[in-house]
Amino acid sequence: MLKIVELRAWGKKQIDGQEADQLLLGLLGIDKPSQLFTWDKTLTNAEFERFSNMITERQTGKPIQYILGHWDFMGFRLEISPDVLIPRDDTEFLVHQVFEAEEKGSKGLEIGLGSGCISIALTMSHNIKMTGVDICPKALAVAKSNFRRIVGVPDNFLQSNLFENLTKGEKFDFIVSNPPYIPAFDIEGLDASVKDFEPKKALDGGADGLDFYRNIVDQAKDWLVENGRIYFEIGYNQGTAVKSILQEGNFSNIKITKDLSGHDRVITASKK
Repeated sequence: MLKIVELRAWGKKQIDGQEADQLLLGLLGIDKPSQLFTWDKTLTNAEFERFSNMITERQTGKPIQYILGHWDFMGFRLEISPDVLIPRDDTEFLVHQVFEAEEKGSKGLEIGLGSGCISIALTMSHNIKMTGVDICPKALAVAKSNFRRIVGVPDNFLQSNLFENLTKGEKFDFIVSNPPYIPAFDIEGLDASVKDFEPKKALDGGADGLDFYRNIVDQAKDWLVENGRIYFEIGYNQGTAVKSILQEGNFSNIKITKDLSGHDRVITASKK
């Protein structure tokens, strides 16, 4: 039988101290690190075994988010599974770009839902009516579960290869997507925590990383209202290439926005 302070000290000898605390917080179901210093609870053998297993998983390189089974995004706690990408700060930057340009109550389409983090944030914080699609049924199940639990109403998410299963003739004020954009050849060079654990279908953007941008832009104008907008998250060196794709697709008012690190991160454009 161990007290929290003893278990915490043991965990910090096995892995990074901050990561050990994150796993311990998840094990105990608390979110205030200060409680680790003040809670005089004795853990059961089963709790110790669970924490030990979590430490072992982390030592294999498995991301903490997948070990915990959840992660926070813009203030919302999302269920996470290895079938979806881990929500990142870069994607919060994409959501803020939509916030700044779209009116509350507008109608949006997200392509590639993953965990549903983008659609949930836009619905909860901006009252936007979101439709969402994902080709992967397991990812779709995660997005649906998150939406219903957090938003509290039925979702409008469906399994679809891009626009394939949407209602013909439907129009949206904007389309938003964080598509797979890693060049296929580069995936093996990614950090092991990404290439070995995150879903490759959500990473692989084809030979040059631009396949999904081309495919979405090729069809997007049929689904946008007049002057409707498109928002993409992009790789740090893809701004010029994606801008060319949008220009060839006859989009206008193209704008590349850099993130706080000075890298290209979001590109927006309007339907002519």
